[in-house]
Amino acid sequence: MAGLSHENIVRFLGFVEDLEKGKAWILLSWEPNGNVSEFLAAGKLEVPERMSLDTFEGLQYLHTRQPPICHGDLKSLNILVSSSYRAIITDFGSARVVKESGDGAGREVSDRGVETSNRIPEEDQHQIHVATTGNQLTLTGPAWTLRWAPPEVVNGDLDRPGLPSDIWSAGWVCWEVR
Repeated sequence: MAGLSHENIVRFLGFVEDLEKGKAWILLSWEPNGNVSEFLAAGKLEVPERMSLDTFEGLQYLHTRQPPICHGDLKSLNILVSSSYRAIITDFGSARVVKESGDGAGREVSDRGVETSNRIPEEDQHQIHVATTGNQLTLTGPAWTLRWAPPEVVNGDLDRPGLPSDIWSAGWVCWEVR
C-alpha cells in the first residue's frame, strides 16, 4: 500500500506495532463521511454522480499498474466518502498483485513476482460468515462478499476474484449509488 498514490485510493500513513502485546495497526487517511453504504443510508445530501466514476478511476489505477493489482473485495463498505464527496477505495486485505492470464482473471503472484497458489484450503471453501449492520445482512465467503461477488466466484469456477471480478463489483457499487 505504501507505493500507491492516487486521489481515489486511501493514503497509507504508517504502521505501528506493539511487540509486547503482539498487536499491530495500519494507519490510513480518515474520511469524514464514512463508507458509501453509510453515506447513502444517511440520505442527507444528493449523491454526486462522480462517486461511481471515482470508483472506476481508482480501480483503473490499480488494474493498470505493472504488475496489476486486484482489489478482490470491492464493495460500498470498502469505499469511503471524502469531505468533497469523492470515492476513496480502502480495505486492501484481499488485494494482490496478479499476472494476467488468457482469461483475464490473472494468477496471484507474491511481492517478489513468484507465482503462488490461488487455492483456498478445502475446509474454508464453503464457509459463509453472516454479519448484520443495522437492517442489512452481509454474507461473506472465504474471499468474497455475496452481493458484490461475480457469478464465476460464487459458482466456484474461480477460487478468488480477479481483475474482471473487480469490474463486476464496481458495477454493483454503481447500482447502489444510482
